[in-house]
Amino acid sequence: MSVNPCSCSCVILSHDPAVVTSLGYLLRVVLQCDCKVVTETDDAFVDLEPYFAPAPDVFFAYADPHNQSALSQVSAVRDKGMPTLVIAVLKDLPDLGAQMYEAGAADVVHWPADLKEIALRLRHHLGHKWDPSRTIDLSADWEAESYVADLADLTTAEAQIVRILMAKDGRIVTRDELSLALDARPWRHGDRKFDVHMAKIRKKLLAAFGSNLTVATIRSRGYRLSTNGSNLFSSVDD
Repeated sequence: MSVNPCSCSCVILSHDPAVVTSLGYLLRVVLQCDCKVVTETDDAFVDLEPYFAPAPDVFFAYADPHNQSALSQVSAVRDKGMPTLVIAVLKDLPDLGAQMYEAGAADVVHWPADLKEIALRLRHHLGHKWDPSRTIDLSADWEAESYVADLADLTTAEAQIVRILMAKDGRIVTRDELSLALDARPWRHGDRKFDVHMAKIRKKLLAAFGSNLTVATIRSRGYRLSTNGSNLFSSVDD
């Protein structure tokens, strides 16, 4: 776990909640980027100007068979000469990739996509924005983390804490470990920030997952997340 491995700003343009949830989790929680989301409608050309002042480092433009207006948005970014890296995200449109490249996209991702692959593509394209001293945990299950964060309606800060707890797989996580991972500094005695977060996280996980996902406070030691793996994903109604 590291603090802000990718120091960049991003904009996601998508009307698909699944794309917004997964990509948003990757950018905000895992990579700790500054991320804005623009939800497009089916029949309106979205005004991106408010989201491109200043121009973001990365623009994710989503298109599917129901709405391909992102192609025009990609062209607009190119025509304005913005220094923004454009990544087209395509669902069920295998033939649109070439047009996206022609319109100015630097990369094309076909959805559903592996979040780790997207992270590594970003590292490839944004070498100057990627701190070489920072690493990301590619062994973690980011899709499962995103699922938990979404169903429990966790804030970005809460989701960052939960992913650290999930990575420890039932072992105790000290306040010092949390502080070093999230704030790049040792925990200061008397700081109750994490206790406040845990109280909110505990309530949200209970409401979403019942006893299948719980967080316990271990006196004088830290916190431990326990998972009933066999029932975790079946505990929420479809």
